[in-house]
Amino acid sequence: MKKSTHFDTKIKAYSAMALCFTGAGVANAQIVYTDVNPDVVLTNNNDSIVIDFNNDATLDLAIRRFDWSGVATNTAVVLKPAIGNSIMATMGTTIPYVSALAAGAVIDGAATTWMVNDGVDIQRSKFGLASTYSGATYGHFGDATDHFIGCQFLIGGATYYGWVRVNVPLGGATGTVKDYAYQSTAGVAINAGDMVSGIDNAAQIESNIYSFNKNIFVNFNTALQGTIKIYNSLGEVVYSDNMDGVKKEINMSSQASGIYMIRIESATGNFTKKIKL
Repeated sequence: MKKSTHFDTKIKAYSAMALCFTGAGVANAQIVYTDVNPDVVLTNNNDSIVIDFNNDATLDLAIRRFDWSGVATNTAVVLKPAIGNSIMATMGTTIPYVSALAAGAVIDGAATTWMVNDGVDIQRSKFGLASTYSGATYGHFGDATDHFIGCQFLIGGATYYGWVRVNVPLGGATGTVKDYAYQSTAGVAINAGDMVSGIDNAAQIESNIYSFNKNIFVNFNTALQGTIKIYNSLGEVVYSDNMDGVKKEINMSSQASGIYMIRIESATGNFTKKIKL
């Protein structure tokens, strides 16, 4: 995990690299996944992270840690969606509080808890994840457990669904943003935690793509047909091959130690993950 105190600079650098790995649009529904690696920890007043699901340079939502009324003991982690975008939430006393979704929860147009930032209702321009105010705690995220935010956002007037995974301790003193994903076909549902269509779940991907002794190992429970590319920190392709099966071992002994990006593309979805060699 990594603390973020000047996140604007960091997210610009990360986004510039991420553009190199964004897959082109396809006819079939695909999940486009982004691993925020290292995790962004919102520690100090006004630390923030901007989420741009599809890397079109349009802010979809922002998550911020701040002090209510400038008082450090009154802390909060809040989310602000762009005007027209919606969050799954329930109304609190003064502001909506984001619903803490479990892995597998369905995020689609049938949900009854969507609340939109219409640009008019000031209360709906700020959604709380967790907070402490005057000694009382509020929100659904403040339990030091990973939960998912259900997101509904617009691209060219069409509605898309996605999720963001966040961990917030009791009272919203800090917040950790880990990753996010969206369904790249308008109007198609996504389940919280889904990273790639046709692959079991987020935990499987995270645990089964790893490096050891200058080798990268890719393991899936079911056969996957597609391509694997590995990029260095300059965005250059240092490895490219087909994936046809459940296992792949990639020898990286000729490459320098450092951070690399592994990109898996298939007919059912794309997945990108940073990995340390």
